[in-house]
Amino acid sequence: MVAVTAEEAANHYRNNRFALIVLDLVLPDKDGREVLRDIKQAGALSSPVLVISGVASDSIYLECMTLGADQYLPKPFDTDKLFFEAQQLTQPNYLQVVKTAIPEESQEINSVQLQGVKILVAEDDEMQGIFIAQKLGEQGAEVTVVENGRMALEHLQSNSYAAVILDGLMPVMDGFDTLESIRITPRLKGLPVIMVTAMGSEENITRGFDLGANDYILKPFSEEQLVERIKSLLVMAA
Repeated sequence: MVAVTAEEAANHYRNNRFALIVLDLVLPDKDGREVLRDIKQAGALSSPVLVISGVASDSIYLECMTLGADQYLPKPFDTDKLFFEAQQLTQPNYLQVVKTAIPEESQEINSVQLQGVKILVAEDDEMQGIFIAQKLGEQGAEVTVVENGRMALEHLQSNSYAAVILDGLMPVMDGFDTLESIRITPRLKGLPVIMVTAMGSEENITRGFDLGANDYILKPFSEEQLVERIKSLLVMAA
């Protein structure tokens, strides 16, 4: 059974029992990590989940395993590899082996505090900027919001931040060009950067990671999703 969207997939896995769920992280209506969270938080669902992704990112792998993925398969892969992993995951004894390999960093992520952490946000949508600042501020973070990438670069010249959140589409300088400028600046090469955008094609997501993004969040997103991604990046950067 094949579902094209997250909504269609949810209708299937909530009303049927499957021996295996193969989940792509790039879906037209929702981030696959949110679908994975939904699957694993539903107590009645015991299906193993094989995540496939066209984006090479240690932080995404870590998050997926933390959320409960049973295996993670990067693209491109051949059909024999997919068949082998699917066959392994449907063997009862195999799941126990996989679960012992989940990174220990998951507990560390949950314990991270954002109190006093300085975060720079470049977002031209005023309401979206207010939402991000408010939600991270509730966690104790000190958030600065600017309207475009050029202003973000100006702030980065004279201030230190623990992480940067960049919108994809902005006037003057968009998030992709800003990210590229950050990564060619020696002092900022290791700065954690999250792209937050409605540009959800695999091409755009891959472009973001190729330019040096540490994570890529699709709009709309939840408060919980944003906070967890920030915490995960801080652990990875430590």
